[in-house]
Amino acid sequence: MKKQLLLWGSLPFFLLACESAPKTETPVKKETLPQAEMPKGPSLGQHLSEQAEQLPQMHRTKKLADPQGFSDLASHLFNTLPKTIFMGRPKEDVDYGIKGGYRTAIIHLSSLIGQNDWQKIKPANFFVGGCQSDELIDFENKTSFGHHNPELLEQLYQALDQNLKTADWAKHPSMPEPYDRLLLQTWAYGQLLPWKNEAEMTSLKSNYQALMQKGISYEKITSSKAYEHFAKQTFAERQKISKEYPHAFDYRLNDYEAEILAFWLRRSIDGTAPQWQKIINRLQEHFN
Repeated sequence: MKKQLLLWGSLPFFLLACESAPKTETPVKKETLPQAEMPKGPSLGQHLSEQAEQLPQMHRTKKLADPQGFSDLASHLFNTLPKTIFMGRPKEDVDYGIKGGYRTAIIHLSSLIGQNDWQKIKPANFFVGGCQSDELIDFENKTSFGHHNPELLEQLYQALDQNLKTADWAKHPSMPEPYDRLLLQTWAYGQLLPWKNEAEMTSLKSNYQALMQKGISYEKITSSKAYEHFAKQTFAERQKISKEYPHAFDYRLNDYEAEILAFWLRRSIDGTAPQWQKIINRLQEHFN
């Protein structure tokens, strides 16, 4: 799918957006992942084929598995990010309008590469199960989510780590707005979650899954007792992080707390939280 190339650029965390909510059973020590479902929605390639700017000819021979190809494409994506447009889709169609949310970022960034180009240059599929696939994205699915490919994420981390040390595009002091704040907040939440406390993580995930199975928006997760307990337990840590990064938990401009929490819970369920932590921690270390 068209938007996936950005994963191999400087902004991989925007791919988080391509899910809605899990349809798994109450998690135990080792969760049973949802059954794969056939996506119902049109692919981004189908949505945007008439409007999207295709990958420039100079990049079409690049391969993401090749270090120089990765660096060239990452530079193209990073520098083109501020030029992406909303593609004329209704705000409600992507949930977050023009504020810079995950799904909006996907629509914006899908203007950078065509469906066919992505299929040619990707080293592996980004999705390995759930309701999403690299060929078809289902934005309307409310009962399942896409499972990320841990091997691909590990490859991404290795390439990204090297690029952040040497590439010209990585010399920018920060990510373009408003994605700089989204990165910071996603990183900060990753520091808060009780990853080693199985009981607390199970409580948060179970509540999240229950909401989704009932068709209730994941945004309600911040109204649950499990969240209230989590918020009290992490209050001191939030204050500590906020002293160094004042906007880490300031959601007045974007209100993405539930979205970010849901992302991390999905990654805990599909098993890719460790890979995403490495990627986001590295980006945070470099840009913030």
